Amino acid sequence: METLPFTKFGFNLFDLDKFKTAISESSFIMKSALKRAEYVNSKMGDPVLREYWIALLSPENEHTKAEKPLTP
Repeated sequence: METLPFTKFGFNLFDLDKFKTAISESSFIMKSALKRAEYVNSKMGDPVLREYWIALLSPENEHTKAEKPLTP
């Protein structure tokens, strides 16, 4: 991922902990996070395991103070 051409234009890779920290500093809460993996072909045609996260976020103001965000 780090070698893709668009990463030099301000793209950041986050692990889940770093992502949670960034979200905690925003006006969103994380409702859930799912880890996924799939095999894709590299430019050379070799199978490569690609792992990624899908996160469900919602605006903080949609929840009462008593409600707690979900964590994976």
